[in-house]
Amino acid sequence: MNMDRIKIRDKFAETVLPEGRPVIAWLSRGDVDPCWDRFLQETPLGQFQQSAMWARVKAVEGWTPLRLTITLDQRVVAGFQILWRSSWHVRIGYVSKGPVVLPGFPGLAEFTTDLLRRLTWTEKLRAIIVQPPDFCKQLPETLVAQSFQLNLVQSVNSCTWVIDATKGFTEVEQEISNVPTTSANTGCSALVRCVASLNRSSRSVCSILGASSLVDPSGILATMSKRSVDIQSGPVIW
Repeated sequence: MNMDRIKIRDKFAETVLPEGRPVIAWLSRGDVDPCWDRFLQETPLGQFQQSAMWARVKAVEGWTPLRLTITLDQRVVAGFQILWRSSWHVRIGYVSKGPVVLPGFPGLAEFTTDLLRRLTWTEKLRAIIVQPPDFCKQLPETLVAQSFQLNLVQSVNSCTWVIDATKGFTEVEQEISNVPTTSANTGCSALVRCVASLNRSSRSVCSILGASSLVDPSGILATMSKRSVDIQSGPVIW
């Protein structure tokens, strides 16, 4: 995925990987980033929790995005999105299903993790919770190697519930009422996918689900959401 919309980004850092390949890290703070979202769609490790679209949803709950995109020859090869908010006058950050790092670039995971630490420091975040992408093997090891500590945070969502809002309000409401209240369902975030235009039914569904729901009229997140359904979370790292 080639980089675009450079005007929405500021250069944050740059380095040369062990194989002599220069990479640049770009920082953006906006809730619109089609280049990053397309990158997530095109890599198997990309999940909707890292998307700019999801940042717009979480903004309703007071979360602010920080997004770092790493490029090699104008091509996105890695990055992460932090969502942060203040609690008791302390800034807490959360990286859900990230960082996302393409394989095949020695040193890239280490550089990305170092940037995560640096950005946490420069933005004065007192704590950062990192939940690597599902099925990602290199990031948990890299994070631990850079002094991140493994922890089990009970409040972190362990799965995602995908609802097709095009079925109509009555059928969606029936599906919601039929879901058993178990530990597997408690704490799930809901992604409402509506392939048609925003209609009365999808808005009504959102009013039931609350702020942690998303209507996706263009279906952009379809591929990413399918990877997350009923998959247990990876390790949560501080």
